[in-house]
Amino acid sequence: MTSQRTVRPVTFFDAVLIAICATGATLFLPLFQNNRPETVAIVRDATTIATYPLSTDRRVLIQGRIGPMELEIRNKAVRVVSSTCPRQICLFAGRIGRTGQQIICSPNHVLIEIISSRKDGPDAVTR
Repeated sequence: MTSQRTVRPVTFFDAVLIAICATGATLFLPLFQNNRPETVAIVRDATTIATYPLSTDRRVLIQGRIGPMELEIRNKAVRVVSSTCPRQICLFAGRIGRTGQQIICSPNHVLIEIISSRKDGPDAVTR
Protein backbone atom coordinates (compact mmCIF):
# COMPACT_ATOMS: atom_id res chain seq x y z
CA MET A 1 0.00 0.00 0.00
CA THR A 2 1.48 3.31 -1.03
CA SER A 3 0.29 6.56 0.34
CA GLN A 4 0.06 9.47 -1.97
CA ARG A 5 0.44 12.99 -0.74
CA THR A 6 -1.13 15.81 -2.52
CA VAL A 7 0.51 19.19 -2.38
CA ARG A 8 -1.90 22.03 -1.93
CA PRO A 9 -1.22 24.88 -4.34
CA VAL A 10 -0.30 28.30 -2.98
CA THR A 11 -3.38 30.49 -2.84
CA PHE A 12 -3.65 34.23 -3.19
CA PHE A 13 -4.04 34.61 0.58
CA ASP A 14 -0.89 32.57 1.20
CA ALA A 15 1.07 34.88 -1.08
CA VAL A 16 -0.35 37.98 0.65
CA LEU A 17 0.55 36.57 4.07
CA ILE A 18 4.11 35.79 2.94
CA ALA A 19 4.48 39.31 1.50
CA ILE A 20 3.25 40.92 4.74
CA CYS A 21 5.66 38.85 6.85
CA ALA A 22 8.61 39.66 4.58
CA THR A 23 7.77 43.38 4.59
CA GLY A 24 7.41 43.43 8.37
CA ALA A 25 10.73 41.70 8.89
CA THR A 26 12.43 44.14 6.53
CA LEU A 27 10.92 47.18 8.27
CA PHE A 28 11.87 46.03 11.78
CA LEU A 29 15.47 45.10 10.93
CA PRO A 30 16.84 48.65 11.49
CA LEU A 31 15.34 48.71 14.98
CA PHE A 32 17.47 45.74 16.00
CA GLN A 33 20.62 47.19 14.41
CA ASN A 34 20.09 50.61 16.03
CA ASN A 35 21.17 49.58 19.52
CA ARG A 36 24.49 47.94 18.84
CA PRO A 37 26.87 49.19 21.50
CA GLU A 38 29.97 50.72 20.00
CA THR A 39 31.44 53.23 22.44
CA VAL A 40 31.86 53.88 26.14
CA ALA A 41 31.56 57.52 27.17
CA ILE A 42 33.09 58.79 30.41
CA VAL A 43 31.48 61.91 31.85
CA ARG A 44 32.77 63.91 34.83
CA ASP A 45 30.81 66.88 36.19
CA ALA A 46 28.50 66.97 33.12
CA THR A 47 31.45 67.09 30.68
CA THR A 48 32.44 64.18 28.47
CA ILE A 49 36.12 63.66 29.22
CA ALA A 50 36.74 60.59 27.05
CA THR A 51 35.16 58.10 24.67
CA TYR A 52 36.63 54.72 23.80
CA PRO A 53 35.54 52.05 21.31
CA LEU A 54 34.34 48.81 22.88
CA SER A 55 36.07 46.84 20.13
CA THR A 56 39.57 47.52 21.56
CA ASP A 57 40.57 45.91 24.85
CA ARG A 58 42.36 48.32 27.20
CA ARG A 59 42.69 49.64 30.74
CA VAL A 60 41.95 53.32 31.35
CA LEU A 61 42.86 55.51 34.32
CA ILE A 62 40.37 58.31 35.02
CA GLN A 63 40.84 61.13 37.51
CA GLY A 64 37.66 61.57 39.55
CA ARG A 65 36.74 64.28 42.03
CA ILE A 66 38.24 62.48 45.05
CA GLY A 67 40.80 60.28 43.31
CA PRO A 68 41.64 57.98 40.40
CA MET A 69 39.48 55.20 38.96
CA GLU A 70 40.68 52.37 36.75
CA LEU A 71 38.37 50.97 34.05
CA GLU A 72 38.77 47.81 32.04
CA ILE A 73 37.32 47.54 28.52
CA ARG A 74 37.31 43.93 27.42
CA ASN A 75 35.10 41.71 25.25
CA LYS A 76 32.88 44.66 24.25
CA ALA A 77 32.03 45.50 27.86
CA VAL A 78 33.41 47.81 30.54
CA ARG A 79 33.80 47.57 34.31
CA VAL A 80 35.41 49.51 37.13
CA VAL A 81 38.50 47.69 38.38
CA SER A 82 39.49 50.07 41.17
CA SER A 83 38.27 53.32 42.67
CA THR A 84 39.14 55.52 45.63
CA CYS A 85 35.52 56.09 46.62
CA PRO A 86 34.66 54.98 50.17
CA ARG A 87 31.85 52.44 49.58
CA GLN A 88 33.11 50.95 46.28
CA ILE A 89 29.56 50.63 44.88
CA CYS A 90 30.81 51.29 41.33
CA LEU A 91 33.00 48.17 41.55
CA PHE A 92 30.01 46.00 42.45
CA ALA A 93 28.03 47.29 39.45
CA GLY A 94 29.81 44.64 37.37
CA ARG A 95 30.31 44.67 33.61
CA ILE A 96 28.09 46.67 31.29
CA GLY A 97 27.92 46.15 27.54
CA ARG A 98 24.46 47.08 26.25
CA THR A 99 23.45 50.47 24.91
CA GLY A 100 22.11 52.73 27.64
CA GLN A 101 23.66 50.87 30.57
CA GLN A 102 25.52 53.04 33.08
CA ILE A 103 27.88 52.85 36.03
CA ILE A 104 27.82 55.85 38.34
CA CYS A 105 30.43 56.76 40.95
CA SER A 106 28.79 59.57 42.90
CA PRO A 107 31.74 60.51 45.15
CA ASN A 108 34.00 60.83 42.09
CA HIS A 109 31.28 62.58 40.00
CA VAL A 110 31.90 60.06 37.18
CA LEU A 111 29.34 58.52 34.85
CA ILE A 112 30.31 55.64 32.54
CA GLU A 113 27.76 54.95 29.79
CA ILE A 114 27.54 52.60 26.81
CA ILE A 115 26.39 54.49 23.73
CA SER A 116 25.66 53.75 20.10
CA SER A 117 26.71 56.07 17.30
CA ARG A 118 23.34 55.76 15.55
CA LYS A 119 20.81 58.28 16.80
CA ASP A 120 17.95 57.86 14.34
CA GLY A 121 15.57 56.12 16.75
CA PRO A 122 13.61 57.49 19.70
CA ASP A 123 15.68 58.03 22.82
CA ALA A 124 13.00 59.04 25.33
CA VAL A 125 9.52 58.12 26.43
CA THR A 126 6.88 60.00 24.45
CA ARG A 127 3.26 60.64 25.24
